[in-house]
Amino acid sequence: MRSQVKSAPKPVNNAMTAGAVARQLARQEAELDARRNLLKHEIAHEVRDGRDSAEWSFDQSTFGVNAAVLEATARTMRNIEDAMDRLNTKSFGLCIECDHRIPPVRLEALPFAERCRVCQEHLDEEERQKTEEFFRPLF
Repeated sequence: MRSQVKSAPKPVNNAMTAGAVARQLARQEAELDARRNLLKHEIAHEVRDGRDSAEWSFDQSTFGVNAAVLEATARTMRNIEDAMDRLNTKSFGLCIECDHRIPPVRLEALPFAERCRVCQEHLDEEERQKTEEFFRPLF
């Protein structure tokens, strides 16, 4: 957490935002369930016999993409569930870094946002720098 002077949290209108988060959660749950069922079906019917290597390779690529999408969806689900917890603790809509109110337009676009745009950009830049440092050539 950055060392900033924290002002008193501003009140959040949870009535409208709670509905948006609940609708987003329901959509994500349905999507996650559909993708889980699709992957289960693909795993159950994964048979290489009778297919050439190109067909088998294509199927493996498709399975990998579906698994990546499922992981991203699961991550989104965790974010939405965390947002629902913040609604219950009355901290929804407040940046976890600076305690300022997250603009409603940001919450409308990303109902589970836990940081204001400025703090999220700082975090993204820190992560980008760590990644660049990790992959920097030794010589």
